[in-house]
Amino acid sequence: GPTAVNKACVVGQLDSRGILIVLAEFMMNDPGVMRFGEYVTEQCNIMFPGVPYIRDFTDPVAFDISQTDMASPAMRLYELGIVLYPGEEKFQARHDAVVSVMNRLVDGEPGMKIDGTHERYSREPLKDIYSHIHDAFQYLCSRLFHAENKKRDNSPRAESRRNAALLNKRKRHMGGYSQAKLDRLRG
Repeated sequence: GPTAVNKACVVGQLDSRGILIVLAEFMMNDPGVMRFGEYVTEQCNIMFPGVPYIRDFTDPVAFDISQTDMASPAMRLYELGIVLYPGEEKFQARHDAVVSVMNRLVDGEPGMKIDGTHERYSREPLKDIYSHIHDAFQYLCSRLFHAENKKRDNSPRAESRRNAALLNKRKRHMGGYSQAKLDRLRG
């Protein structure tokens, strides 16, 4: 989350078959939102030069206005060219999205590929400095693989409507964003 002391980012890509490939993760302890945004941008430019299209999903609190300077972390990062889209707020929906990604098979292959991790498992989340990486992963999965019982319409038009609905939900917290800016953010 942009308001947490520890900042984390997970970089993923969907391949042509819909397999989620986790390419990188970044974490910093107490950098401030602007420094972390600069760091992630710098690292992504080095690791993935020339990538033409990036979608940044975040904790929805990134759109909450600070009472001290009347700006949100999303507004600050927008100054760096980072356009944020809110991930799912509800923990269970985020959890279900991650579980659905982990349970998928695509052409007999896992629906997600990720670098090796430490083998420490539990059904209850362990909240430590590393849990922010998983929270970032949940926001990514919640937007790419929405886990619901009903069939989800994944057409570009439906996705555009969902993005607009989520942005409008936070619109009143976004202070300085005009309707024209919101329209540009929706692409």
